[in-house]
Amino acid sequence: MHRAPAGTIVSRMTIKQGHQILRVELDLAVGQEPICGRLRGARGAEAPFTGWLELIQIIDQLCASPSDGAERRAEP
Repeated sequence: MHRAPAGTIVSRMTIKQGHQILRVELDLAVGQEPICGRLRGARGAEAPFTGWLELIQIIDQLCASPSDGAERRAEP
């Protein structure tokens, strides 16, 4: 598996025409069990999480409510 150096932004992704993009920053605590960290929207609003379920819940909330700080745009 290829690993990006620490602090690198990974930006490769295949986007189908007409889909929206939700851009967030994800900070992960390395070596922690369960997974934990924080998710940050484009406007800087942070949401801490512990565990995969909390991470998924935060992403779901961001997808459902574009007004909470995540950058959303339609792809051509």
